[in-house]
Amino acid sequence: MRTTKAQRRANRQRLATLELFASCTTRQLDDIASLGTDIDIGEGTRLCREYRTAPQFVIVVDGQVDLFRTGHKVGVVHQGGWFGHAALLDDHQIEDVTAIACDTTRVLVFSRREFTSLLDLAPGIRNALSRTVTVATPDRKSTLVGVVSNWLARPAAVAPQV
Repeated sequence: MRTTKAQRRANRQRLATLELFASCTTRQLDDIASLGTDIDIGEGTRLCREYRTAPQFVIVVDGQVDLFRTGHKVGVVHQGGWFGHAALLDDHQIEDVTAIACDTTRVLVFSRREFTSLLDLAPGIRNALSRTVTVATPDRKSTLVGVVSNWLARPAAVAPQV
C-alpha cells in the first residue's frame, strides 16, 4: 500500500519535527515523505523479531514500541525514535531485539530500496544513524543494534528490566 499525497504532506510535517530530520531542507523532507509507507498498527503488533533479519527501517511517528531481548523488556522507542537500520547498513546483521507496539502506534516504514534512497537524499542522516549502531553487550563481543536511535542519546528513554 503506497502513501497518498495527503499522507505524504502530513508525513513531511511530522518529519520536520523529528530530530533525525532536523537538518533536512523542505525539498528533502518532501522527497523523504514520498518514500516509505505510513502504517497504523495496533497494540501487541510485532514489528521485528530478535535474531531475524529485518529488511526495513521503521520510524515511530506516534505512539511507542517496547523492545525485548530474550523475553525481557530492555527499552522503549518513543515518537521520533527509529530501528531496523543496522541490518540495512550491514547486510550480515540481524536484529538484536524484538520490537512490539505497546499501544496504537503510527510508523513510517522504509524498505531496503527506500532506505537507500533516503540516505542518498539526505546524507546527514547516514552520519546520525552510523553513530547509533555499534553497541557492546555483556553476552557478545560486539553487536550492531538496530534499535538504538535516541536510545543512546537519551538513556532515560531506556527502561531496563529489573
